[in-house]
Amino acid sequence: MKKVKLSLALMLAVGMVVSAQVNTSTVTSTGDFNQTTGTITQHGNGNKSTLVQDGKMASSVPNGGNYNNTTVDQRGKKNKSDVGQHGNRNTAGVTQDGKRNDAKIQQGIGFAERNNASIYQSGKSNTATQTQRYDKNTAFISQMGRYNVASQKQSTGTDGTHGSRASITQDGNSNSAMQNQKGSRNVARSDQFGDYNKSRQFQDGNNNRAKVNQDGDENKAYQKQKYGDFNTAKINQKGNSAYGNKAAQLQYGSDNYAKARQKGYKNRSLQFQGGAENSAESFQNGRGDGHNYNFQVQIGLGNYASNTQRGKYNLSATGQGGFDNSSDTYQHGKGNIALTGQIGGLFGGNTVYTTQRGKRNFSGILQIGSSNYSEITQDGSYNWYVNLQFGHNHSNTITQTGNGNGSYVLQTN
Repeated sequence: MKKVKLSLALMLAVGMVVSAQVNTSTVTSTGDFNQTTGTITQHGNGNKSTLVQDGKMASSVPNGGNYNNTTVDQRGKKNKSDVGQHGNRNTAGVTQDGKRNDAKIQQGIGFAERNNASIYQSGKSNTATQTQRYDKNTAFISQMGRYNVASQKQSTGTDGTHGSRASITQDGNSNSAMQNQKGSRNVARSDQFGDYNKSRQFQDGNNNRAKVNQDGDENKAYQKQKYGDFNTAKINQKGNSAYGNKAAQLQYGSDNYAKARQKGYKNRSLQFQGGAENSAESFQNGRGDGHNYNFQVQIGLGNYASNTQRGKYNLSATGQGGFDNSSDTYQHGKGNIALTGQIGGLFGGNTVYTTQRGKRNFSGILQIGSSNYSEITQDGSYNWYVNLQFGHNHSNTITQTGNGNGSYVLQTN
């Protein structure tokens, strides 16, 4: 009787093991003169992997290669991996460790040589997607926490063109990152280490650079560069929760540069540039619950805007159009407001320097023309300054010390 019970127990145990490992793997390799290699290793329960490689080499395209290579390693429960490679010399690697991870890689169209994509996921319920078209693209995704989502899409748009590079690293939980690049030699990078961060990067052109680094929780970053080449956008955000920092950079044209750094939280930065050779820099240190706001808009050629905010509830807005305008704003304190507007002419740009220390100071400057100069220094509280200059070669310098000072200047010619 004991032997019968023991046999039944063994049969039940074996049945449980067999039913727990319902792994499925499908491998398809087609084409002429292929050298395709697919390796799939699955541990755990309910894993699924589909690998399709088509490395055919057409006689009409002598530069086409034929070395597809895929490695998939899944451990845990209900992981899914779908890899499709069509074209030449593609390499894809997927490693998933945890529960309910999902990874998809699609590479190669138009005899796309030397594409490379890698996905590493650890934790549970992470999702990653990589899509690469045409030549010489490289993509990398690594997610270690839980419920992270990452997506990468790259395309040169034509055969025989050097591709782009994209990299995503997410360490915490519930982060979301998206990278979309079209063109040649673009580089995108996104690092997120806290929880509930979100980054979006879009680039359309050639030789553009986009970088996001978010360290705390609930930060949001948006970068879009289009209709031009050699643009650079950088965002670095720290702070922790209270809904984080937000930064957006939009650049249309060529050779533009935008940089935003934020410390503390609840800081907001928006940078928009259209034209060529414009530069915008923003630094915000909110000392915890910052609520600093920075807006920089530049349209034209060779404009420069710099903004530094330290403290809380400061507002800086700069708008520049035309050629070679320069604006430098520094705010240290609480509740200061600095507004700058400049439209430059063909005979030289305009220049503004604004310094505010204290609280609830106001500065408003508008310059239209060429070679105008305005400088305001406010050291105290509740000071106000308004300067309007129209024409050419006007100059104004004001220093306000103490509280409740006011100045109004109007110059024309």
